[in-house]
Amino acid sequence: MISRAQRTSRLRQQLRQQWEELGRVMNGLGQIQGILRGSLYLRERKCGKSGCRCQRGQLHRDLTLSVRHEGQSRRKSLKGVDVEKLRSWVNQYRQFRRGRAKMVKLFGQMLVAVDGVGKLQEVQWDRVNP
Repeated sequence: MISRAQRTSRLRQQLRQQWEELGRVMNGLGQIQGILRGSLYLRERKCGKSGCRCQRGQLHRDLTLSVRHEGQSRRKSLKGVDVEKLRSWVNQYRQFRRGRAKMVKLFGQMLVAVDGVGKLQEVQWDRVNP
């Protein structure tokens, strides 16, 4: 059977490891330079002109940015725009969200460990001499 001191030591060790992992996640988030909450996708559509090739099934294709603005989805065609920069910003947003999710998970684990240490260190009231 593991003693109270050993369990406390293990929980404190877990906390140190989680703290170090949190530092790594935060360092990664600190490297992010510009984020854009949105998605890039290839849109295929018909223009509506009679006699156009799109009427025969050869649809027009263009790269499109989709973002949420004031609660509504907005799309923007990316002709003449630095697509690589946009792609980088969108990817960094995803990296930011993954880092944030990892932080939330780590904080939850750390709270469980801290509560465990507190529980193990708690003195029972009936053992207190008045």
